[in-house]
Amino acid sequence: MESGVRTALSGLIETLRSTLALTNPEFRLLVSLEQILSEFKEAQRPTAPSSDRRRLASTRRKSLRTAVYEVLDRAKTPLPISEIQTRLDAEGLRLKAKRPRATLSSNLSQDRRLESVSIEGRPMWRIKPAQTA
Repeated sequence: MESGVRTALSGLIETLRSTLALTNPEFRLLVSLEQILSEFKEAQRPTAPSSDRRRLASTRRKSLRTAVYEVLDRAKTPLPISEIQTRLDAEGLRLKAKRPRATLSSNLSQDRRLESVSIEGRPMWRIKPAQTA
C-alpha cells in the first residue's frame, strides 16, 4: 500500500477513534477492556532471569517522552495525566519530583508528537493525529 494512502487511512482511523472516544461510552469501555486484556496477556509472559532483565534494561533506556508516547500508542485513546503516570509506574518508570503530575505534564507539552485535549471537560493527552495531504 502506498505511504500516502496508508497515512490517509491512519488519519481517518485516528479521527474516528477520537470522535468515538468523545461520544460513545461503549467504545471507551471496549478500549479499556482491550487494554486490560493486553496487560493481562503481558503479565502472563515468562520473564527473563534478573541478570538478563538488568542487562536488557540498561541497553533499552528510553526517554520519559518516548515512554509516554508508547503508553498512549498502546492505549489507542487519550489518557488523563494520572492514568499515564499510573501506567508509567507499572512499567517501573517513576518520576522523582515534588509534583510528578505537573512535571510530567510540563514535559509532555514540549513533545511535538503529543497534544493536550479536553474530553468531557477533562484534560487528557493523546498522540497528534497524522496530517493528511
